[in-house]
Amino acid sequence: MKFKVKVEDLIESLDPAMEVSTKGVRKDYNLAFLITIVSEKNGLSIYADGGRMAIKTIVNNANNADLGYECETAGVFTLKSQDLKATLDSFNSSDTILIEDRNSDSTVPDATKSDDAPFETNEDNVLAKRDMGREIIFTSVDSPEEFQTIPCFVNHIGMNQYVYDFVEANRNKNIKIKRNIFVDAANKIMFARGFEESREKYLYWVARVSRDEIRFVAGSGQRFAVAEIEGKNISNASVKSDKKDDAKSSFPTTILIPNEQSQPIVNILSEVSDEWVTFYVDKDRLIIESGHVLMSITRYDSSTVWPDESAYLDRDSSCKVITKISDWNNAIKGVSATFNRDLRKINEFHYAQVNVDNKKNTIVCKSDGLMKSNRKINLIDVKSKGDASFVCLSKYLSEAINHGENDGFVQIETLVEDNMKPIIFRYYAGEKIGDVSNYKKTNEVLGVSEKYSVFFAPSNPSK
Repeated sequence: MKFKVKVEDLIESLDPAMEVSTKGVRKDYNLAFLITIVSEKNGLSIYADGGRMAIKTIVNNANNADLGYECETAGVFTLKSQDLKATLDSFNSSDTILIEDRNSDSTVPDATKSDDAPFETNEDNVLAKRDMGREIIFTSVDSPEEFQTIPCFVNHIGMNQYVYDFVEANRNKNIKIKRNIFVDAANKIMFARGFEESREKYLYWVARVSRDEIRFVAGSGQRFAVAEIEGKNISNASVKSDKKDDAKSSFPTTILIPNEQSQPIVNILSEVSDEWVTFYVDKDRLIIESGHVLMSITRYDSSTVWPDESAYLDRDSSCKVITKISDWNNAIKGVSATFNRDLRKINEFHYAQVNVDNKKNTIVCKSDGLMKSNRKINLIDVKSKGDASFVCLSKYLSEAINHGENDGFVQIETLVEDNMKPIIFRYYAGEKIGDVSNYKKTNEVLGVSEKYSVFFAPSNPSK
């Protein structure tokens, strides 16, 4: 096996596989932390598999004009991903390098995963069997006396043939979403993801998809974030039904996205140049395709039922107030200051109390404990059946403020008659309380309008 390639562009091409091989992996999986590269005449195929998510990236001079790929002899090799990254980083980014093997078996395998390959524990915490005596040599083309070597592994990674077959069989049964919209919305809501294995539905977040409207929702059961995107033909799904009361019925398609793989998925898609991202949903597998990247996620349950967020988004609250996000900044800093490092060592939870005073036209935000804080926030507008108050985790309150636009307005809602119902933050509000369907912002870059909300459960510290 022997080929030439430009360092900078090879590193960039390896990024998707690096994400999969090192993040959200099963540490007991024999192919984790490895990358397989297949070199052929027309380009490279790069594979990684972390045990729950596998990826194939096709790289060639056609989709990367600066790659400078020249193949003399085809072949395949598998290396520890971090070794490969560190080795490439040791060359100048503008260098062209020659990559070849010593004591090689240059036969190009078919791209099927060998789950039954032998493996053993080694000092690198990689569960795979080393290919004793075989190594890959990286040599500077301009300075042949400068080189690096990396030992190989026997185990080669591929993509399960079932994935290719399922994709081909469902070319007309997939869901397409504008890629930049998916990435932008996911980045807004992912902070609210849950990771409790005992609550299976919160091991996912959801995209509720219709042709001209997509609702992205992440949550842990205690707090949720919702991004609602509206635009013309932003997916290939059918049109949303306005005659249904619940989210699952009104949106024709719901896609579950696994929390643990979310960050690698979003990181990878943020670097792809394709206009669309395509989802193929199987009963126990999610397949994602965009541009020259193909991802397959297993240990997936498409029958999982996610809760209906519409019950809260459509709620008519008995207490609604408008505040400016920036007016909260010092109050949040003050509350946070009462939960210092020493207190965090002995207390898992920290609370804030919020009181709405209609007569004084203010909100009082306070925290009581060994250290105390009492701060005021001006009310811009209020519509309430009486004074209201709630107690919540200070973390949730800080998140809700920090995810708003500092110079914008937010409508905060609670129930006067029951302060143990969720608190709702609706962003992009105006200075006057109005119709929440109009609380939206135009995103000129994406060519859409968006609504953004956060809601979370109050607390009862005495319980």
